[in-house]
Formats: sequence, structure tokens, C-alpha cells
Amino acid sequence: MAPAAFALGNAGETVAGQWNMGCVMEGLGWFAAIIVGALAGWIAEKMMKANHGLLMNIILGIVGSLLLNFILVTVVGSTLGGWIGQLIVGVIGAMILIALGRAMRGRS
Repeated sequence: MAPAAFALGNAGETVAGQWNMGCVMEGLGWFAAIIVGALAGWIAEKMMKANHGLLMNIILGIVGSLLLNFILVTVVGSTLGGWIGQLIVGVIGAMILIALGRAMRGRS
């Protein structure tokens, strides 16, 4: 079995005793999702050389994680679980959202 941080989970399974809804930050409670979302948003902000505040980092991290988890579950059928897995998914998802925001601002 893979370590909990990198365990793959399918929608409906339990991960570490918590119900996994597939598209939510898998295996994390709401408080942990806010912390991981803030960290993911901050990392994405630094990697994309953007300048956002704490609240926007939290929003980008959580929404980015929801977006990429949805895509992963739809395409692959599973997603990364645990703190580290969701941090990776959140960072990539937030980077996608930052890039989409830049592309939409550039067109208007």
C-alpha cells in the first residue's frame, strides 16, 4: 500500500477514516483545507510571479484544488490524497487559475 500522502483514492472510498467525495480536498477537513489552500495559493503565487493577498491565496488554492481534482477524477478516475498530494494538486490548480486570469485580462 502506498503511503497516506500519496495514496490514490476513488470517489466514495474512505481515506484515513474520512469520507472521500472525490472532488473535495481528499481526506482533509475544512480547517486543513483552508491551511493547505493558503499554502498552495502562496506557492503558486511565488512560482507564477503574481501578487495576491492572503484571502486570494486561500481562494486560489482551494478552487484550484477543486478544479484539478475534478479533472483528475473525470479523466483518470482518481486523485492524490493526503496533505502532500492535495498540496501538489492545489498548487497546480492555482497556477492554472492564475494563467487563465492572465489570459482573460490580456484579451479585454
